[in-house]
Amino acid sequence: MMMRGSLTIGLVTLAFTSALTSAPPRHSPAAAPQTTWGITKARPHEVSRIYWELLPATEVLVPLEPMQRDGTPVRFHLVFHAFYPGRAALDRRTGLPEWPKGPPSRLAVTAQAFPLTFVIPELTLRFITGRTTHDLTAPGGRYRYVPCLIATDDCTPTGVEADITADLLRTLVRADRVEGTSLGTPFILTDADRDALTAFARRIELAPAIERGAW
Repeated sequence: MMMRGSLTIGLVTLAFTSALTSAPPRHSPAAAPQTTWGITKARPHEVSRIYWELLPATEVLVPLEPMQRDGTPVRFHLVFHAFYPGRAALDRRTGLPEWPKGPPSRLAVTAQAFPLTFVIPELTLRFITGRTTHDLTAPGGRYRYVPCLIATDDCTPTGVEADITADLLRTLVRADRVEGTSLGTPFILTDADRDALTAFARRIELAPAIERGAW
């Protein structure tokens, strides 16, 4: 895997992909590529991309750093992803894959516990905007459990990956305040989180026309 600024070029780590897909999912979202931020060096609040050369596909992602209501950091990663299937066009000047254009074919968000987290109260993911709760792991939802890196018979899931809609992404960007619960822990998106999510929405051409708080 090669890092070029905000671009990572990957050949797909087969063992890791197998680990993600070998445990039977409860509700399985769209097919590969699965969320793969765990093996990249994506920095918090930075919109970056991975070009999966052998698939081929491009993944645009942004890691957030939500806080608990008392201001203490949470013990999980929260990452939004956008997927673009197909071979990327090459930049004529650099020879590197260009950023994808237009809306993605799939949007997802992943919540995964930090390493050495021994107790995960519940494998759930919910966002709250105003008086509305968006439960991504409700019955009938498009989500899957993310198992441990080395899949075994006694492997315990370490997180949740859920598909989201463009409308939900726009709702999160527009909201004055975004709270939620992930893996049993209540959280709040910080101003930096929400700015990064807005930048992500703009990059994938899904930013809402209405400014934040104007609805």
